[in-house]
Amino acid sequence: MGKTAFIHVNYRGTTDTVLPIMMGKTVSVKQKIRDVVRKGQHWDWPTLVKEKVNPILRGWGNYFKTGNSRKHFLSIANYTIWTLCIMLRKKHKKRGKGWRDHPPSWFYDYHGLFKLYSLSVTGDEGSRYARPVPS
Repeated sequence: MGKTAFIHVNYRGTTDTVLPIMMGKTVSVKQKIRDVVRKGQHWDWPTLVKEKVNPILRGWGNYFKTGNSRKHFLSIANYTIWTLCIMLRKKHKKRGKGWRDHPPSWFYDYHGLFKLYSLSVTGDEGSRYARPVPS
């Protein structure tokens, strides 16, 4: 089964080949993350992040990093932080959504959550898709 390619005409009139990520794949990785977080509510926090969530993110990201994946990576990274934050709020019986107590940088810097957007392939400098990847 081959990959489906779409011809995309940008506003300058040039054409690009875009390889999309199928929406079912993003739903399946979100389901895996949701299942791991639900089952791991009583685990040690570093074990949950480093041994359960990170391998899912790393494997999915390495498989899809060559396609048109930047927006999908951002969506899944936001979903992962959101579910982990909600899990922590429920675990410690705090009200609200918890963005002040647990901002996204807290997950990445202090607990080693894998950064999906670090895998984005940006291409050469002359390319339309050339964007600096934040580190």
